[in-house]
Amino acid sequence: MMVPKIRLSVWMLSFLLLPLTNIAQQEDDQRYDFEINNQSLHEVLDRLSQMAGVNFTFNAADPTFAKKITYQAKEKHFDQLLAELLVLSGHNFREIGNQLVVFPVEIADEPQQVVSQAPLVRYDTVFQTIERPVIQTDTLVRYETMVQIDTLIIRDTVVKEVFRDSPKRDIKRLPKDIFRFEPNREDGLAWGFFYGQYYGGYSQTADQIHETLLNLSKETETPVFRNFSLGTELLYNKNKWTFSAGIQLTGFATRFQYDDIQQTGGYYRTDTISWYYNLVQTDTTWFPVTDSTYLPLEKSEFYYNQLNRLGYLDFQLGVAYNFYADDNISIYLKAAGGLGLLLYNDGLLLRNTSGFPGEPYTEEAFSSSLISYMTGAGVKYKAFDWWDIYAELAYRSHLGSVLEDYVIEKRNFGIGLKVGLIYYF
Repeated sequence: MMVPKIRLSVWMLSFLLLPLTNIAQQEDDQRYDFEINNQSLHEVLDRLSQMAGVNFTFNAADPTFAKKITYQAKEKHFDQLLAELLVLSGHNFREIGNQLVVFPVEIADEPQQVVSQAPLVRYDTVFQTIERPVIQTDTLVRYETMVQIDTLIIRDTVVKEVFRDSPKRDIKRLPKDIFRFEPNREDGLAWGFFYGQYYGGYSQTADQIHETLLNLSKETETPVFRNFSLGTELLYNKNKWTFSAGIQLTGFATRFQYDDIQQTGGYYRTDTISWYYNLVQTDTTWFPVTDSTYLPLEKSEFYYNQLNRLGYLDFQLGVAYNFYADDNISIYLKAAGGLGLLLYNDGLLLRNTSGFPGEPYTEEAFSSSLISYMTGAGVKYKAFDWWDIYAELAYRSHLGSVLEDYVIEKRNFGIGLKVGLIYYF
């Protein structure tokens, strides 16, 4: 009962060694030196065919046979040389008849194990086949084959993992962010609009000659919370920096309060307002009580309580630096500068300390354009996927005096809170 088991094992071993049997028998112990440098596989197979006298069959139209390979071998058997070359190009072979059919190996997703076997001791192999008919019928003859092996082969097996890239496909790749569900807040365009409310007025200076008028002007015009800004801007974010270009309407206001009474010419008028008497014995003496009143020839009384207003259209360029940021909040510093164009004016102006004090604003009294600037610090909060809300503490002003022909230099200013929304493209 032990003989069938031995026969089955020998039959399986002979089947595994079948592809290399004919090559080994043909080449015996012949060894080859072989070297190629960046040549296609079909050129390599032609050289092997001429060198060893074997026939190869392959699909010349298959682009995988045009793959360039580089290889060098010294004193190697033909079967080992062929196996190592085909491993380099991703191919395998099978012996069919007297042909060696070479075909590409399907590349799997998982790492493959490639076994490179280098014989350390090799002896001649003699296969003796004895065929003995067992059963014979009219249509079928069955043989029992016994194979006797007189060959001892000791192999040193080296196993290595080979990772291959998946085959390239001619498919156009879509941009990475075509199906974004939220924007890139660190790199890209954004659009914002804002409103700001400020406390402000004028900073005023004058020489010593007009110091009395300067003091009266400071008492007359006082700062209020009626300053504002309303605008929009285009933003470009690059890492921690944000660059902006925008347009805004800015309004400056002051409270103008003044009252005065002025008199010119006049005279004194005496009036008797009462009498008293003095009684001495039987004599009664009466004395009048008089009051003297000055009556001016002209008397004027002035009282003003109103808002003086100026409006500008500002074109600004700015830059902000985000020095702190997490997933939802960022804190930044900002500075901007630009050009402000005068849009409207309404109010009264003190020209001197005597006479008619309030002179209405005129277009000629003001500069038509001024350099504007703004500085501030703010915080942005991610309210929605594509929207941020922000609040900014800002200071804004114009360089130079708002009045062209006036003995007092007036520079407007405003400090307050600006809030807005930012939409990311």
